[in-house]
Amino acid sequence: MKWQVIKFRVLQWLKRILFYGLYAVLVFFIIGFSILQIPSVQKSLFSRITHGFSEVSGFDIQFDRFYLLWYDRLEITGLRIVDPQHNSMIEAGKLFVNFSLSSLYGNKDINLDAVSLTGGVVNLISIPSSDGTKDLNINIFIAEINKQFSSGGGGRSPKINMGEVLIEQSIFSYNQTDKDSIQNGFDYNHFRVAVDEGNLDNFKVVGDTIEFQVGSLQIKDYKTHLNIKQL
Repeated sequence: MKWQVIKFRVLQWLKRILFYGLYAVLVFFIIGFSILQIPSVQKSLFSRITHGFSEVSGFDIQFDRFYLLWYDRLEITGLRIVDPQHNSMIEAGKLFVNFSLSSLYGNKDINLDAVSLTGGVVNLISIPSSDGTKDLNINIFIAEINKQFSSGGGGRSPKINMGEVLIEQSIFSYNQTDKDSIQNGFDYNHFRVAVDEGNLDNFKVVGDTIEFQVGSLQIKDYKTHLNIKQL
């Protein structure tokens, strides 16, 4: 009889531990998410991240607003990355990122499920590098980050994987300042295009290599007025 009473009490005790444990975890996540909704907390958190990248790369990274919609979804407005020559390399009017929390543990690679960019500007221009030659600002940016991982004993640099990238109302420009302009035909050393709509799949950044698969793309060249309605 006593054994039955003890077993009953132990089961009740275990149920209470499980119930209060789950309750505590739920309260923790709700409080944590509520704290992260405070604008000053969000700005301080993201400022530390961007400041670290700015110090490592030498590129100034700024933003207007950082908003965590949930633990795996965030929205950034007014993002700007300026190269050492004061050229605006990347601007994002509104950047929406969807990621998986599980991908942040036990793997230094950056895995994003989807990225949506509206009102973006990508300005690739050749600037002086540390060895006196000229290279595209994006190449220098990636090289400086890779160098930091190598010198810090972190082994290989992290890979950036994006499952899907959606682009709307954005601009892409490419300017090789050390190359002459092409007068007859398309000037592939200096061009600027408007990206009305784009859908890119399997976007990857591995070392100094950027690759992706074009699902669809609608662009217009500013100089020749060539309008590609579907690529």
